[in-house]
Amino acid sequence: MEERKRARSARMADHARLLFSRCYDGEQPAVVSRAPGRTDLMGGHTDYNLGFVLSIAIDRATYIAARPRADRVVHAYTETYDETTEFSLDDIQPDPQARWSNYLRGTAWALSEAGYRLAGMDAVIASDVPIAAGVSSSASFEVASALALLACAEVEIDSKQMALLCQKAENEFVGMRCGILDQFSSVLGQRSAAVLIDCDDYSHRIVLIRGEMTVVVCDTNKPRELVGSEYNTLRSQCEAGAALLGVDALRRVDLPTLQANRHKFDDEEMYWRCYYIVTENDRVLAAADALNRGDLGRVGALQNQSMAMARDYFKISVPELDVMWELCNQVPGCWGARIVGAGFGGALLALCHPQAAAELMEYVPPRYKQRTGIEPNVFATPASEGAGYV
Repeated sequence: MEERKRARSARMADHARLLFSRCYDGEQPAVVSRAPGRTDLMGGHTDYNLGFVLSIAIDRATYIAARPRADRVVHAYTETYDETTEFSLDDIQPDPQARWSNYLRGTAWALSEAGYRLAGMDAVIASDVPIAAGVSSSASFEVASALALLACAEVEIDSKQMALLCQKAENEFVGMRCGILDQFSSVLGQRSAAVLIDCDDYSHRIVLIRGEMTVVVCDTNKPRELVGSEYNTLRSQCEAGAALLGVDALRRVDLPTLQANRHKFDDEEMYWRCYYIVTENDRVLAAADALNRGDLGRVGALQNQSMAMARDYFKISVPELDVMWELCNQVPGCWGARIVGAGFGGALLALCHPQAAAELMEYVPPRYKQRTGIEPNVFATPASEGAGYV
């Protein structure tokens, strides 16, 4: 799988260079940046509650081929939408028409706000990260954009600071109040390892993957649109629950404390959403320990528990995700599965023995389509390296 992954990355980088040449009169780019998507093995919605997340970078990524310009204009073409955008670094405004460009514009804005002097840029964007699937296509785009902008300006920056500025772009420019999970995972990912992120102090620990396993991403192709959706409501409810308990974030609360203070919650739904977050933090740490011991069956069991509680208590599942979860768990050798990303559609992650992964990818799609009428996108991925230049 590693050889296929490297070949895929090389093909995508070459494709981005060819695309650049076609867009810019046969010229070659000065740099090609690459930033992967991610999938969280455990830790749904815990990041903005300052909790823990266990994630891997996947082998699907955004590639940006770019060269600097003499002026302060950014000109970019995206293959995904077959559209072009152009804006001045001296007046960065959202574009209500080409909304995809706001991730690039927002990243440039956040870097500029932090005091980094950027240069103009010609760029093309190519990506094989599924969109609206819960595997962080937006963070992948932001991190790749930051790397391209910084390279064209000949500016160096700490990788964690870059991730935080990309998060700021999504929070304050795009309007999506995401936590740091997506951007950190894209930046910090490593081959054959997961990343345990403490979203309170931004520390992280590399967790080696012991034992043979394959991650299969099962994209329901039930798209989700998080900006302006219930995602921001969920975050507000979690913050309100923490305030009821007298803390700044649910990270500070253990399960006995939450249960002892249940009487403070007039909103039953808010209580159960807080319950999910508190117990999910415990599952993240348990999963990291099990992964490091090679107890993959335990990791899968925790994932199934996480999925059930995300559906029943946090209420972020949809019928298509429920069907996908049921089908994955019918395959022998699939240890468990759970929602990845924010939910409300998107993808499910299945943790499999390598021999079971091929069977799952053959078994699930036709049965899912028969029951939902939707053609899914199912693919296997190793834990991959984080963002950089290719």
